Amino acid sequence: MSNVVEKSIFGGNMKKSVDLKYLILVLTAVFILSVLVLSGCGNQQPQQGDQGAPGKNGNDGHTPVVDIVPATLVECPTGGLEVDIDGANSGVVCNGVVGSTGPTGTPGQDLTPITIVQFCPGTTVYPSEFNEIGYCLGGNIYATYSANGGFSTLIPPGAYSSNAIGSSCNFTVLPDCGVSN
Repeated sequence: MSNVVEKSIFGGNMKKSVDLKYLILVLTAVFILSVLVLSGCGNQQPQQGDQGAPGKNGNDGHTPVVDIVPATLVECPTGGLEVDIDGANSGVVCNGVVGSTGPTGTPGQDLTPITIVQFCPGTTVYPSEFNEIGYCLGGNIYATYSANGGFSTLIPPGAYSSNAIGSSCNFTVLPDCGVSN
């Protein structure tokens, strides 16, 4: 330690080592006092005050009756609603005016035609003759297969036989919906 004399921050001459110890002691005391003052010197809980006197009773409430019915065409030519609250007409809400007709759309495409294809020659005569038919759609033949509850299915080109009532035959399905017997 040095015994050099210097000016103290509190005025006057002090040794350097004494000045530093004194400064640390003062700052520590100030810190402790600040903490105690800010913390309220303990853990005191706020206390609840006494309950006040009861207030006056309020007026009875009212639930309005609201009816909404369609407005007449005289009231609203484009439709609307009439609102009645507690039996008094409170107002009419009308739909807006009908807008102008929009522009004409572009022409559509022709649909794929469906044509009937008969598998065996003859004419259906109820109840003695039933000629099986299929339908041609997009170059393919489809027919209803009656087994298992019946369902429609694609009939690809190839050889087939029909056991229709009074009109059984062998036939061949050709590409592009052709049939030959």
